[in-house]
Amino acid sequence: METIEEKARTRFLRAMARVKNHMYPYMPRHVAEVERWALYLLEKNPKADRTIVLTSVWLHDIGWKFNRTDIDHAILSEKEARKFLHTTGVSENVIESVAHCVRAHRCRDIQPQTIEAKIVAAADSATHFTDINYIIHLSDGIKEYARGKLRRDYKDVGLFPELQKELTPVYEAWKKLIEAYPELPKRGDRTELTPYKFWRIVEDIMTEGDELCSRLMPGETRKLGYVAIFSKSETEEKALFEVAGTLGTLIHETPTGKVYRMSGKAARVSFVKVRYYNPQKPQRGAPDYLVPDYEAFKKKYHNDTHFTLIKRPAYELLKLSDEQGGAVAYFPSAPLEIVLGIKEG
Repeated sequence: METIEEKARTRFLRAMARVKNHMYPYMPRHVAEVERWALYLLEKNPKADRTIVLTSVWLHDIGWKFNRTDIDHAILSEKEARKFLHTTGVSENVIESVAHCVRAHRCRDIQPQTIEAKIVAAADSATHFTDINYIIHLSDGIKEYARGKLRRDYKDVGLFPELQKELTPVYEAWKKLIEAYPELPKRGDRTELTPYKFWRIVEDIMTEGDELCSRLMPGETRKLGYVAIFSKSETEEKALFEVAGTLGTLIHETPTGKVYRMSGKAARVSFVKVRYYNPQKPQRGAPDYLVPDYEAFKKKYHNDTHFTLIKRPAYELLKLSDEQGGAVAYFPSAPLEIVLGIKEG
């Protein structure tokens, strides 16, 4: 008789086999590699429930069966996992445990809370260090995305500090390889800017901003105001404007870019600003955060070396940056709607 994890494996492989023209045809290979890392982590964490972990491994990416880019695949995978598990006769506790592992495996809006969920998330990220994921992105000509994914994966394997330590030499090697990888012409449709890729850029900027704030101003209350994307070329600038226009409405133009009010279920944030190409802006973008009491916040941080006070005619803002000149985040004295005189939608 098949175990529940074996049934999950069969379900996943059959689901992937039915998808035509899948955007990630290497998915079965990826999940098999996740299983290898999960088994490795299970050996080091014997108190974890092996059945929960391995079942979750084979279901965590099953949402890709829909080949959709407008909804986070972790959300789709959780729904599919629940649907499948309800047909197997397992207990509600097992269903809830697996559902959490699946939903939290990206360490984004939902963080892994159980040892099993942490193993699945860390195994998923560790896989990228030992398989073809970064090479595929580099080969597709999206080096910036590969850089961001490497940083996120290194952070997520930190769920197990000993694993992160073990993978640090591999992480450093990948950093060098990514930078050394030649800038080849992009491959037609595979690198076309889609709505999904647009939102992935936004999510990457949000993640980097959150990591920066958590590291340099831990515990501070903040609310995301909007996200600015820094165009990396004139060609990308045009593509970003086009996609942003399909996902939202252009509501304001400034000397540095265009502001869109985003709409639809896939929207990750209410406003996105696409900045004109500026080679002096090396970052992928920057989030703007609002704080409950700007004056108190400024008093606390304006002498901090990580913060820079910027004066504008109608408002001011504090810029937060790290020592490496990588991620940045802004804290304006007033919301975007007030600064630009934007009416409620």
